[in-house]
Amino acid sequence: MIKRSFFLIAMTLLSLCTRAQKVIQMEKEGGVYKISCTVNGARMKMIFDTGAAAVSLSMAMANYLYENDYIKKEDIVGKGKSQTADGTIVDHVVINLRDIEISELHIKNIKATVIAGQNAPLLLGQTAIQALGPVTIEGNKLIINNYKNKTLSEQEIDRLEKEADSFYENEQYYASADAYTKLNNYPGLTTLGVFRLINSCIHIGQYDKAIDYVIEWENGEDFSEAEEEMKSCIYGIAAIACRSLEDYKSVITFMEKQITCQQKCGEEINGIDFDNIADAYMKLGNKDASIQYRKKAINKLLSEAGFSIIDLYNGKISNSYVKNVVGSSLAGYALTISDINVDTITEQEKYLWIGAAKCGEEIALDICKGFNYDYKNVMYDRKYNYLFSLY
Repeated sequence: MIKRSFFLIAMTLLSLCTRAQKVIQMEKEGGVYKISCTVNGARMKMIFDTGAAAVSLSMAMANYLYENDYIKKEDIVGKGKSQTADGTIVDHVVINLRDIEISELHIKNIKATVIAGQNAPLLLGQTAIQALGPVTIEGNKLIINNYKNKTLSEQEIDRLEKEADSFYENEQYYASADAYTKLNNYPGLTTLGVFRLINSCIHIGQYDKAIDYVIEWENGEDFSEAEEEMKSCIYGIAAIACRSLEDYKSVITFMEKQITCQQKCGEEINGIDFDNIADAYMKLGNKDASIQYRKKAINKLLSEAGFSIIDLYNGKISNSYVKNVVGSSLAGYALTISDINVDTITEQEKYLWIGAAKCGEEIALDICKGFNYDYKNVMYDRKYNYLFSLY
């Protein structure tokens, strides 16, 4: 009886170990092993290269994927540098591969380099290999250790959805990010779930992941059916992630998409949104665009509270929040048009700094003090209406 029990335990453990591995057959060609996969739905074979740091594609393959809509404009994320075998440092393009499928395993949002050579090999490097988990190679067999089937039962999905929502609502963002990520891998998330996943990532400082999920969602099947209000919310928090990454070009892109969604569903565009775009353009050195949005921001911020620029300069605004946001915007406006290489301030700058000082903006108060401006006694002057597009 004891031997029989031991045999059953041993067989059970053996069965568990077998299920914990996934074996994938590779093809040997010219001394290298190739593995069949699909990239964003496009079938291809890549060299399984444990010595390569990242996934890499030839320019020819990247062009093919782009021309056939497997790669979209939003997937092109920037430039990088790499070292060739002879030590030369070269520039390359970095793209985001939303989904690499290998034998029913899905690897999400892997950065890949595009090699300038048209015939460069297609390499499945460490960024993808590590995402598979611990692996070993036996001849032409790739063995994924500790493999777990990602398919969830309906009961497991229901339980995980409740857990994810509970974690999120209780501001347990690490736990909610993990739970929503599991649901995103299988069976997928609603637009609300995507919003919560992205927002959870932002709260725990995973800004790159947040942007990756936004791009994945934009290119997913459910995007076209999502309500404009939810699209607006997702683009808004995507802009927050980009600001944290100091990617101001993407801030503008997402903010403008947010505004488009707001216009489609008849929502009011608030002044803070205009101000954020103005800040981004200022960071990029585009003064004209920054000033254009700054004017919109100041007028909108004031009108939302039922005031005008005349009320501000004549000291008729007591609301501290309004004064705070408008003062910050006026200071940003003054900084945009200023020339930091001179010790003097133009009349236009002076007027803007005085307005910001009336709002209690600290930098404006310091400037007024430094130049001995009696900002408290300066009233509204209509000759500066052009600064705010007032006629």
